[in-house]
Amino acid sequence: MRLTLVHPCIGRRAGQAYMRLWQMEPLPPAAVAGLTPPGIDIRFYDDRMERIPYDEPTDLVGISIETYTAKRAYQIASEYRKRGVPVVMAHLLEAGLIHGDCLTVTGRTVAENLAALVPPGPDGSVVHPLDDPIHAQGGIAVLRGNLAPDGCVIKPSACAPKFLRHTGPALVFDDYPSMKAAIDREDLDVTEDTVLILRNAGPQGGPGMPEWGMLPIPTKLVKQGVRDMVRISDSRMSGTSYGACILHVSPEAYIGGPLALVKTGDMISLDVDRRTIDMNVSDEELAHRRAAPRADWRAVGAARDSRRWATRTGTGGGVLPAA
Repeated sequence: MRLTLVHPCIGRRAGQAYMRLWQMEPLPPAAVAGLTPPGIDIRFYDDRMERIPYDEPTDLVGISIETYTAKRAYQIASEYRKRGVPVVMAHLLEAGLIHGDCLTVTGRTVAENLAALVPPGPDGSVVHPLDDPIHAQGGIAVLRGNLAPDGCVIKPSACAPKFLRHTGPALVFDDYPSMKAAIDREDLDVTEDTVLILRNAGPQGGPGMPEWGMLPIPTKLVKQGVRDMVRISDSRMSGTSYGACILHVSPEAYIGGPLALVKTGDMISLDVDRRTIDMNVSDEELAHRRAAPRADWRAVGAARDSRRWATRTGTGGGVLPAA
């Protein structure tokens, strides 16, 4: 079974349908369990990201990363005016990076569609050729370590370069309301080097894996001019979001993943080039923490959902989800 490595969506600002190549977050293979061919997992995506350069303009929103906006002040409408994704697809096809014989909804193959369109080559400004990419690798990297044994994802092209290799102390929030209640406090013990962690925000912990992964920069740091910092969660964020946000941490905290064991003050290290992410805590200490009594996140989630039900219905109670 062959996969066409494109993602169809609608350009809200361009007002036109377009195709994004390797731009958005890949859907976690676990989310399509039973539909994924053997051998296709998160490592498959990471391998392709390393081999296929990043040659398109950024997502729909402007990204305030100094290394990007100084040279690449384009949005998707700019790409559309240059004849859009067919330009990119034709260039990738010529380089042997996509399968031209994949059947499409037109009833014709990818190669046949492109031959009928006769798209021009990359202009070198909005769409770059493979020998002059905006970034040498794709937009997403998969990291692994004792914090995320099953992996997590980061968009290296959308974060400040200094955070691609970073070590800093954790500031942990057990849930989204706790984070929201604290993030604007002037006395919050946080610096630009701090690693913000939000847990219990994944598929089961959220529940539903809400788009909470782009944690806000603490107000006191915004006032100091800070515009990016490392943020880690088992949640997700929109493909149009940006920053040093590490997402989809797996296993998620709610089901006992290592993210549940992190304490505020633990040193967190990440190295995107080496594809690693770890909490600098000994195996012995982690085993001790796992054995110690701790919050039952399922019970916490049940109580939270009960409160939500009561708020929505005005009944003062509700049906609790199964433990």
